[in-house]
Amino acid sequence: MNRVLIYSLVFLLCICCQSLDKPVPPQKLIPEDRMVEILTDMAFIMAAKNSERKFFEEKNINPESIILKKYGIDSAMFTQNNIWYSNHIDSYKAIITKVQTNLSEKQDLYEKLKIKEDSIQAIKDSIQKRKEDSLKFKGRPNRPGPSRKTSKKRNKIIPDPKKS
Repeated sequence: MNRVLIYSLVFLLCICCQSLDKPVPPQKLIPEDRMVEILTDMAFIMAAKNSERKFFEEKNINPESIILKKYGIDSAMFTQNNIWYSNHIDSYKAIITKVQTNLSEKQDLYEKLKIKEDSIQAIKDSIQKRKEDSLKFKGRPNRPGPSRKTSKKRNKIIPDPKKS
């Protein structure tokens, strides 16, 4: 029992005495607002990649590199900046909060667009159905029964004006 306690204490001392080096600021520090834009785009592209994984694999597309090219940075620069910001908790928390706000705003926008798109599609479907229905009934008479009328006075057959 004493041996386990001694080994545990030595292990804890080794871990506690280890120096925690703060990362050095990157040579090119990405401003917070730009980091918010990058992380927002990364979140969108990762969602697309997860939902359409087969497409990205078949076309051999790396969506992260597309985002990084869009902002004119490379993966090493992004990683250094991400590590630096993650070690500055207050800044990183503010960035993540802004990213979440951006994502929820975009989600609301896309949901509204989806509702409009669905209503437009419903109108188009309704118009198409009416066209099809009108084509079905175009050749039929409006009333049931024989297509010829008879006069009650003379018992004479009167031709239907629609058929002549």
